[in-house]
Amino acid sequence: MSHALKTNPLDELDTLNHYCWMGRRDFVRNFTVLTINADSAGDETIFLAVQLTGTESLIVHHDPSPTALETVRLRARQLGVADRIRLVGGPLLMFTASVLGNPAFSRQGDYGPFDYVRCTSGLNDQDDFERGFSLLLQLLKANGVLGISCYGFYGREPYRQMQQIAESLNADRPDWQEEVDRLKELFPFTPERNWTRLAFDNLAPGVRSMKDDAFAAEFLCKDRYGLTVPQLYELLDRYGLRLAQYSRQTRMLYEPWFARSDQALSDLLERLSARDREAVSEIAWSTIERHQFWAVRESSFRVDPGDTDNVPFFNPLMIASKNWRKAFLDAGPGVLPELLAELTPSEKYNVSIPWGPIPFRMVELIDGYKTLGEIFMLIREERHGTIGLEEIASACIRFLLAVEREDMILLRHKTLSPLPFTARRLAG
Repeated sequence: MSHALKTNPLDELDTLNHYCWMGRRDFVRNFTVLTINADSAGDETIFLAVQLTGTESLIVHHDPSPTALETVRLRARQLGVADRIRLVGGPLLMFTASVLGNPAFSRQGDYGPFDYVRCTSGLNDQDDFERGFSLLLQLLKANGVLGISCYGFYGREPYRQMQQIAESLNADRPDWQEEVDRLKELFPFTPERNWTRLAFDNLAPGVRSMKDDAFAAEFLCKDRYGLTVPQLYELLDRYGLRLAQYSRQTRMLYEPWFARSDQALSDLLERLSARDREAVSEIAWSTIERHQFWAVRESSFRVDPGDTDNVPFFNPLMIASKNWRKAFLDAGPGVLPELLAELTPSEKYNVSIPWGPIPFRMVELIDGYKTLGEIFMLIREERHGTIGLEEIASACIRFLLAVEREDMILLRHKTLSPLPFTARRLAG
């Protein structure tokens, strides 16, 4: 059993704060989380618990599988986070019904309502997806955030095709292992023009190395549902929710980068509403297997890069993969190389980042504690007043909005101290 910490952009608390709580959520006191799982190793729960080290937080981890719960219990103990996690089992609908019927619920009991409800895979296994979705919302605080990972529609078509093949191959109902072996034996020999073969050769070559249980979950169990972008927005509209942001894992696939070589088409697509533009992009790319996003009830939720009381800091959870601060400083104040965005292994696009002496100096001054206002004032003083605050702020805001695409630089309000987990990384 692996006890390694597996991160997920959807569960980065500093990123979550940036997009969903205007950078003003204090995670240190009275922060509660519910994670909904199905036969899961608890990666999201463990990752959240590690970030919440040194806080008074509580994470309730639900999974109907006793075996899976025991796995999470052992992992939590080994990583020293067991004291912040409460494990609960039983069918999801029974669990939610019992929580809602508990008198302690209305007075912020141990089982809700929650600040953050994170559904990893639990809804995927429900016969009535929307009923489960509506019950989860009842467990959420009025200003809470829902983090969802659910099946897309177009990106799941190769899976659905293989599921149909598997159904025919295994009509004689062999044992589970033989079902997997039969499908694995067929897969490499499908014609190169086969949709599934094309998709996985280009997008997910690691599928052949999947462990048997993961392979079975994807190809032997039929998808119960799959949402298109319009259907996703319609669902959120019915429950008075707003889509705050997609996870950076797939965020750029909701934008029409494929049209960049044709300015007229690009301009036309940019004039569409966000949901219509995302709907076109979803079909064009056809690779979004899962929608991963945050949803909120609030009308204002994203941090304001123009608020001088906000504190900028480099995402502490990205340093292991890319130290962007070092990359920007190494580039110097001259021309910054464009950000190479990898949409798929075979599709990459350059994303221009507004750069120059002012953003460069801002990056130098970012330490995770100075506010934007303080940084703007320092830059003006260094320039002996030759550049106005408005011009400095404008250049910095354009830069911050550009790097937001990859969650490189995040913002939190000055009234909050950084999470202990974040503070250790800010200190190096």
